[in-house]
Amino acid sequence: MYDVETGTQWIQATGQALHGELERHALKTLPAEVTRLGAFRTGHPDARVLTGVRTNAPRGRIFLLDRDHLAELVLVGRVGAAVRAYPFELLDRHGLIEDQLDATPVAAVFSRDPDVMRLYQREAGGRPLALDLVRREGALVLRERGGAREWDAATGRALGDAAAPPLEALPAFPMVRERLRQHFRRATIWAEPQPKPPGR
Repeated sequence: MYDVETGTQWIQATGQALHGELERHALKTLPAEVTRLGAFRTGHPDARVLTGVRTNAPRGRIFLLDRDHLAELVLVGRVGAAVRAYPFELLDRHGLIEDQLDATPVAAVFSRDPDVMRLYQREAGGRPLALDLVRREGALVLRERGGAREWDAATGRALGDAAAPPLEALPAFPMVRERLRQHFRRATIWAEPQPKPPGR
């Protein structure tokens, strides 16, 4: 990315300044929702859509929600200095991955129908949550395991119980897997836990 005001160049994946007047600075990473335009308009009917500037420059394109490309992509989550990549193939298989990132309980959620790609802090009222992912009337819901509280998996908003706090969305974005180490050398890649051998 190129900052016209100062002439600084920024690395899009990390927000770190590469060259220019602000070379020692970094942009703050914010949570973002990756979805299809139709789903966004349904969930945010009053929002405006920034379309950007069209150019004739050729671009490579990967369809994030296309099963044929899942092996090429990871969802990169960040908590403080800790970075973890969640392979899209595993996210597609599980739908929900509960994890711990830099001592913070997190939940990575992914669905191609409806479109959901989010990372949440898996806490409510300062206490870690155990969650299940359920489908209901075309929507995706995170339900507290053993409890009654529920959240919209696409937004983190509490459902039904007005007293339940929303789930906090954390910075996460898709990336081509082969470029992960180029930008995040210390990133770890989530792998399915191996079952313990019998008798141990």
